[in-house]
Amino acid sequence: MELKPLIHFLYQLIFFLIVNDLQKNNILQTLNYLIEKYSKIVSPLKKITPHKLRSTYGTRLYNET
Repeated sequence: MELKPLIHFLYQLIFFLIVNDLQKNNILQTLNYLIEKYSKIVSPLKKITPHKLRSTYGTRLYNET
């Protein structure tokens, strides 16, 4: 997995959260858009959703403890 798209995504996310103090709905829509955009770059054949990212992270965290 190439890290450049992930790093770019994180920079965009941080910039958005700092610069834009918008309503919760707009932030969630933007997060969903960014996750969809960069997940297609990293894994074009799989659909990765915010829920899938949360559940994968939770499973890995649980397995490490």
